[in-house]
Amino acid sequence: MSALAMETHEFIKELTEAGMTERQAEAIARHQSQIINENLATNHYFELLRHDIELLRKELMLKLGSMIVASGAATIGIILGVMSVMLK
Repeated sequence: MSALAMETHEFIKELTEAGMTERQAEAIARHQSQIINENLATNHYFELLRHDIELLRKELMLKLGSMIVASGAATIGIILGVMSVMLK
């Protein structure tokens, strides 16, 4: 018996010992298991998240690089403009 099956069995046993019918306990255990499975973050989810973060990182690096090049070009343009006015 797997650990999860054992825990589910123990949960059902505990509920029936507390006065529930076995049918009620099984229904509660089934729904609780479904809720946990639907809300459990899996390794696959984390892999998808890592992939998305990596894509965002690359996109930000490209944008930052473009901004640095653009600001450098603008600075050079301003310096050349000022120099041309001063040299006349």
